[in-house]
Amino acid sequence: MEPIREELDQEDACSLSPPESVNSDVAALASGEAAAGNTAATADLDSEEDEVSLPPSINSDGEPEEKGWQCCKRNCSSLFAEETLEAESLQQNLGTASEIQQRKFDLLRAVYNKNDEDHQKKGLQFFFQAERVCRKFWEHQRGVSPKTVDHWLKLCRAGQITLPKPGPKLGKATPQLERANLWFLEVYQLLADPLALPGSEDQYFFGRQEPLHSEQQPPAIVREIVSDTSHPLYGLSLNITPTKGHSSAAQVLAPRRHVNFSTLLDFFRFYCSDVAPSEQVSRTTWERGYNTFWARHLILKSPTTGNKCSVCLGLDEKRTNSTSEAERFAVDQEKMLHLETVKADRSVNTRGNLKCSDLKNFQPNFQHTGCVKIMIDGMDQQKFSMPRARRLQGTSEYGKAWKTNVHVTGVVIWGVEEQYYLLPMDLPKSSSMECTILAKALDETKKRLKEIDPSYDLPCHLIVAVDNTPREAKNQYFAQFCAYLSCKHFASVQVEFLQVSHTHNELDQRFSSMASLIKRCDELQSIDQLQSYLQAHMRPAQGRSLSVHVLDNHWSFSQWFAGQTSCQLSGLTATKLQPHANHLWRFSRREILEQELIQNNHDEWALWPENPLDICMQVKQYISSPEMSQAPEVIMPYQVYQKLSKNNLAPSSLNKFAPTTLQEFRKTAELVGKPPWNLLEGQSYLLDLCERNEAGVVPKPPDLFWVFSFESQSPRLDPVIGPALLLEDLPPPENAPPRPIRVGAKKMAMKRPAAGPALPARPIQMKRPASSTDLPAGGLANVIDLEVSDRPSSAAAAPSAVAKSEAAASAEAKSQPSPKAGGVKKMRRPAAAVEKPPGSADAIRALPGFECFGCSKCRKKQTPKIGCQLCRGKAEAGQDGFHCSPEGWIYRLEPQNVD
Repeated sequence: MEPIREELDQEDACSLSPPESVNSDVAALASGEAAAGNTAATADLDSEEDEVSLPPSINSDGEPEEKGWQCCKRNCSSLFAEETLEAESLQQNLGTASEIQQRKFDLLRAVYNKNDEDHQKKGLQFFFQAERVCRKFWEHQRGVSPKTVDHWLKLCRAGQITLPKPGPKLGKATPQLERANLWFLEVYQLLADPLALPGSEDQYFFGRQEPLHSEQQPPAIVREIVSDTSHPLYGLSLNITPTKGHSSAAQVLAPRRHVNFSTLLDFFRFYCSDVAPSEQVSRTTWERGYNTFWARHLILKSPTTGNKCSVCLGLDEKRTNSTSEAERFAVDQEKMLHLETVKADRSVNTRGNLKCSDLKNFQPNFQHTGCVKIMIDGMDQQKFSMPRARRLQGTSEYGKAWKTNVHVTGVVIWGVEEQYYLLPMDLPKSSSMECTILAKALDETKKRLKEIDPSYDLPCHLIVAVDNTPREAKNQYFAQFCAYLSCKHFASVQVEFLQVSHTHNELDQRFSSMASLIKRCDELQSIDQLQSYLQAHMRPAQGRSLSVHVLDNHWSFSQWFAGQTSCQLSGLTATKLQPHANHLWRFSRREILEQELIQNNHDEWALWPENPLDICMQVKQYISSPEMSQAPEVIMPYQVYQKLSKNNLAPSSLNKFAPTTLQEFRKTAELVGKPPWNLLEGQSYLLDLCERNEAGVVPKPPDLFWVFSFESQSPRLDPVIGPALLLEDLPPPENAPPRPIRVGAKKMAMKRPAAGPALPARPIQMKRPASSTDLPAGGLANVIDLEVSDRPSSAAAAPSAVAKSEAAASAEAKSQPSPKAGGVKKMRRPAAAVEKPPGSADAIRALPGFECFGCSKCRKKQTPKIGCQLCRGKAEAGQDGFHCSPEGWIYRLEPQNVD
């Protein structure tokens, strides 16, 4: 043992102590010897290192040797060669991820099938290349976790052959982003405007891209695709019935809408003022939600797109001019209140659309509580010009030619039908047109309901949503027509107006579809061709039916009510001095109203006894207002309704074309009818229109069967006023009170005597002489007799010598300078010193110093002596010589000369 120990000691000493040559080399390097000596020393060192030996436990790289992987006591890996295991591993990992998983499942299923029934129930025996191995080795070699093996064994016991396809991965929870999306959805539904622009369609529905008329051109994308299943609009679209001819697996399309904000910063400021600070998200999250989900569907309105709300625009300008943060905060709060009212109105409007779209309203058991909603709106005439041809567009002659416009009015009866009425250019757009279309729509709706089910009928409550325009709907004649409908046909009629510049509705988007459809047509030569084309190619929305009608004329309802009701409604529209008006009218019978106090401001009607069938009018400032803005008022007593007769209803007169218009239309007819265009039908349409208008032929209006039918002699009695479309939880509006509505006796205009001369085109006012001593023979009466109604026309004889002398005296008096001292001084007559004369026009003219009736603006009207609102205000204040007679006539006196 001692010799062996000595040898080990010598080996350790050699391994620990360097040789002497190494020490000498180090000393030589430290002393700075020559390079030759260094080279020799290095060679000696290399030769010594080759002779040094290390223990076998120490590796050359200084790391411990890796031990082999062992699965169990048997060490299953030792049964196979290392090259075999590597080749098997490479073979099973070829292909895609799904193919690899299916291959591993097949291997496990083969192992499962190789075991007998006892082992399949109790415990499996695993095999690898016909050799029995442990489960740990099999899982390690196949690259499968124990949890996955347990899951696959359950599938094998259930008889599964292939792996089930993985479902979609659940997205990461983003509560802040979802909170912002809910706010965007509310803005999209209640505040955004469905403008009539390309790409702003009206409904969510399944459908493909609608192909163009020409197959050579690619299809136009008119709607935005909702591809994200987590998008709120995708969930809303799934509740809509698929369009006919399209499967539910088609792409989900959603309409575009526009918000009245020019920049994203203004939109975010509204969000900060609309949402409580504790519920707000960060600006980064808010912008990420808008850019990710809503940038294509909720579009910011550019300054040149559509009409802007004057209130919103004024508040934006006011905020720009603000100098402090407090002022800007106050403006933001004011705008928020305004937009909250707009959102509330749209919410009520949307709920009414959904409620009235249910066909249950027309069933016999629900007619007393059901309601039908009709939306009426008109489209710009310039988008429908006749005749038109695609091959003519772009030519200079066709561009300069005058073309006739067609007025298109759309009517949507929610849940039933879409109706479009085409009117020629010379037909006036007025309240009579609106009343005729509403009556015709009710007739067509009743026919359509009978086609759906013979038991269906119109319910007892009617809701009419119209545009906020005084020319067509927001006037006294349309209000009287709605009151007429509530006499026997309906228990209540409700008229709704959205706020000005926020009146865009679903019909605007339907018009957008119609306009894009007409642009793709090759040619349209007449209004009849337009009707046929729209009936064949226009596709309704939400499963409704569609019909297109041509109205050659309408009934003159305005003259019908003016001649038989003898009442005047004031306060229906807004004015400059009173900018707030009511946006909801409701007409119902006296017996249905619960209020005890019902106003009756008509002098004649107040003397009549009250009747349960009197029609009363209730108004609200906004559609969503929880309370009425004033007490109910009688608008059509039962005695007046009984006097209304259809026999007194006459057709409306057409608008006369100017001679230049007739000439240009005939030139256009000659242009389109000559070769190579040969639009003969368009030429005939233009010539017939000009000939009919020039001859003054009045076409026949449509027949209105149901409105003037007597099949229901007894009125529909129902204590229920109508659908509960009010937001009771809203606080009363803090805006200024609306303009009160008054129903009074109609003011009769003074007519000129039949035997008098014709009225001149622009009357000349005769001034009174400056001094009473300069009056001609006959006194002041001769001057007063030359008033407008008694003055000869330009075709009459020349003025008399007396009139010439009066004019010369007046001119001489005006040319003389007024003395500064001791002369005549002009003094205004005090308003209290003038006694109010009786109401005759001759007595007013006989007053000393009479000058004229009203102002120059009033005298241009047909009834100038009533006076405008400004003149009446001056008369009440006694300014500028204006006075008011007991009959309400406004006249003016010149200042009296006082010595």
